[in-house]
Amino acid sequence: MENVLAKSRHLYIFLYARSLLSSAVRLNLIGPYAGHKLLFELKEIVQNNVESTQDLTISEVCQTSPVLEILQGMHDRLYSKLFNS
Repeated sequence: MENVLAKSRHLYIFLYARSLLSSAVRLNLIGPYAGHKLLFELKEIVQNNVESTQDLTISEVCQTSPVLEILQGMHDRLYSKLFNS
């Protein structure tokens, strides 16, 4: 079971990093090749975060900005969109 939890933590942190870089690419802050390079370079940081979060309990995990999370989920319904896809 611990292996599944570790893989889940790794996947979550990796996808979070990928989403940040994807947004930077869509905003033309970095190019797609630079985004791939940065994601590869973040490999060690992602692994360190996986290891440092292994002892967190469910009461220590929280959403720090639930309103922002809800608004991001409704992006496709907004009148003014940041990204047109």
